[in-house]
Amino acid sequence: MCGQLITIPYGNEKKVIEAHHIDPFITSLNNNFSNVIILCPNHHRIIHAYNPIFRLKTKDFLYPNGYKEGLQLNLHL
Repeated sequence: MCGQLITIPYGNEKKVIEAHHIDPFITSLNNNFSNVIILCPNHHRIIHAYNPIFRLKTKDFLYPNGYKEGLQLNLHL
């Protein structure tokens, strides 16, 4: 989402990423790739903490306070 390669200072040998279900798996039971977005650990925690709405058409997250955050790298949606 952010496009940051957060492992560069540590040697950049390992990719630190997390998979996030756009529609929560526990309610949707949707494990298809179209329901998964790859995020850095920081954004994954932010999304779980603030529960923004993902808008597929504009490929951004809309947070409860009105803040919009788009994808920097769109390689899989």
